[in-house]
Amino acid sequence: MVARRLSHRLSADASAYALCADNKERLSLLVGDVAASNLQARAPTTRAKDNWGYKWWVKACADMNTPPIRPTDTLFEEREVLLGSHAVLYAARNMRPGRKGRVRADPHSAWEAYTKARLLLAEWGCLLPNTAKVRTTLRGLLRCFIAEFGDDVLSPHRKAPFSRAQEKAMLAMLEARAIPGWTPAMHDMLIFGMAFARCTAARKGELCADNAHPFTRAHFTWFIGDVAVEATPENIRRATRLRITPAASKADPFNIYWGGIHMWFDLIEGEHFSVALAMQRLELKYPCAKGDRDAFPVIFNPDAPYTSAPQPVSAAWLTLHFKVLMDAAIGADAAALRSWHSWRITLACSLRAAVDAKHPDGRDLTLVKVFGRWRSDSAVQLYGRLSPKAYAGHVSASLRADAATVTDPEAQEAAMASIDPLDVIEGVSAAAKGTDDDPSAPPPLAIPLPAPPVDAAASLPRRARAARKSASAKRAPHEPRQPRRRQPKGTAVTVPAACFPDEACHENGGDGWSARSSAPKGDTVLVTFTTALDAAGRPFAGVRMLASALAPATA
Repeated sequence: MVARRLSHRLSADASAYALCADNKERLSLLVGDVAASNLQARAPTTRAKDNWGYKWWVKACADMNTPPIRPTDTLFEEREVLLGSHAVLYAARNMRPGRKGRVRADPHSAWEAYTKARLLLAEWGCLLPNTAKVRTTLRGLLRCFIAEFGDDVLSPHRKAPFSRAQEKAMLAMLEARAIPGWTPAMHDMLIFGMAFARCTAARKGELCADNAHPFTRAHFTWFIGDVAVEATPENIRRATRLRITPAASKADPFNIYWGGIHMWFDLIEGEHFSVALAMQRLELKYPCAKGDRDAFPVIFNPDAPYTSAPQPVSAAWLTLHFKVLMDAAIGADAAALRSWHSWRITLACSLRAAVDAKHPDGRDLTLVKVFGRWRSDSAVQLYGRLSPKAYAGHVSASLRADAATVTDPEAQEAAMASIDPLDVIEGVSAAAKGTDDDPSAPPPLAIPLPAPPVDAAASLPRRARAARKSASAKRAPHEPRQPRRRQPKGTAVTVPAACFPDEACHENGGDGWSARSSAPKGDTVLVTFTTALDAAGRPFAGVRMLASALAPATA
């Protein structure tokens, strides 16, 4: 239909710039050939995806009692934006999970269904709204849904936080080795995992094999006083503070927002659910070699044999064992309202409940966003003003507080929204980012890894290694390598090695990669690596990074 309409418009062109003015039949055939070629260029699986998305579009339109084929003459953008937003939310609510262990479908799928439907609608010549406006309207539409149907409209099994009494009941049962059929090691492993989630707000996916890069020992750095020490058993016994670098998550899948921002925890004897004490016990009970730390997960099945490093548990394994514990410790009725995700909500509510002289109303919502590692400019800015001591102090205050004391529904909703702003809508929003030329969208903050001078390809991620290898293979043997670029202008900085804890840094004594920052834009700067080269001997191209993630240049 689009090709036919385009052919008519071009044929009717009587201007001096008309195409094939003396042969309209040729022009019509040319337009038709282009349209047919474009259609055939899409793989069968892609066309099947388009049809799948269109089926969800038809269902969403039926729910709104409106035709699925939209107008082709005039665009009523406000109406179409609202319909598009409804289609995304409708799919998010009604899709079935495609993988075992999921409570609901991946929210990215809902946005993908809408974008696939748009492709078919465009082929029919329908006038479509800007996707940026659809994305913006999602939040407002969500608020309307919540106001009318309650805050569980998109998440029928919205989880509740754990009270302090429930936390203690589960901990007491594990310490008493009271779960039938569990070994002592299994009881301890659940303690380690629960303490980790309680203090770090780690999602289940960040700890399990379902994530390509779950938390490992490489994310830990032990301190004696203010000095970072090697993770030997003797140093870990004497440690006074633990630093944990975030792993990639569904809200930050490439770890480019929070990868260089640390979480700090003090070792305080007797502290309730202290992650620092729990990880100290974990490290001493299950020591690992220095070379295995990047593969040694935080949570694993202690009853399964392993050689150098165990495999992380699956999400289904963790869900099952945690449910057994909850049923036994707090009862089936209370357990039905909670899951592993409740640890994130518990941290949010306990931070709000942590009242002291400096915080008479509890910790504010921006601070809650920091601890939830939510992508927010205000959260990143606030983190930049937090010292390690202050960060650890807030965690300790949350461990002393009782999340159950936050009883006001609006306060609970605000805390939950700050730690995890409704997975469905946040996931959809994350999936939608970068799909159009939205000037309000933040720039990508990807940081390419510098390569060590000895083995340039070894420290690159697998995908980058494959790409560099392929590019290198295509170059003729006699082709000279490109000369190195001149020293870039700007301020000398260091990209901390902690941004990529799984990668070896061979510059500046391992502290980070030398670079220069320039062209500030908002909270970001353009970073150009000064010495790091790729496998072909070329310097990396400049990229944008959060200025707060950079460190001063190494002297």
